[in-house]
Amino acid sequence: AELAFATREVPKLAQFEEKFDEEDGEESVEESVEEASDSLLRSLYTKELDMNQLIGKLRDYSQAQEGDRRFWIYLQTVNNLVDETRNFKHFPQQELDLTADFLALMVCRGLLPPAALRHILDFVLTGLRSSQDTKM
Repeated sequence: AELAFATREVPKLAQFEEKFDEEDGEESVEESVEEASDSLLRSLYTKELDMNQLIGKLRDYSQAQEGDRRFWIYLQTVNNLVDETRNFKHFPQQELDLTADFLALMVCRGLLPPAALRHILDFVLTGLRSSQDTKM
């Protein structure tokens, strides 16, 4: 059942922004979702949540209805991780190791939509093919 979500493509947040009730008239829904996603990822690096707790939250969020704010927080979190792959070479080793373990767990638990999974696996393959004197 966990892998069922990973087999469907997901739409972009901007297409559904009007479905949300804005809590703060000055802040867009997209900014609110981005902040919630950033907070989730930060909780991993600050050890407020351990990896399994964060994976549990993301699993719950991924199973929410597509119009649900939690679903969009999940998608934004995945998008943030995929976007960060271009900066991994600049991460301190400890954060890089934690991120690698976290992404590996997301792959194992089927929590990446197909496009994100392809990107992450391509990134891993590229890293495996690269020079051994890099931290990637």
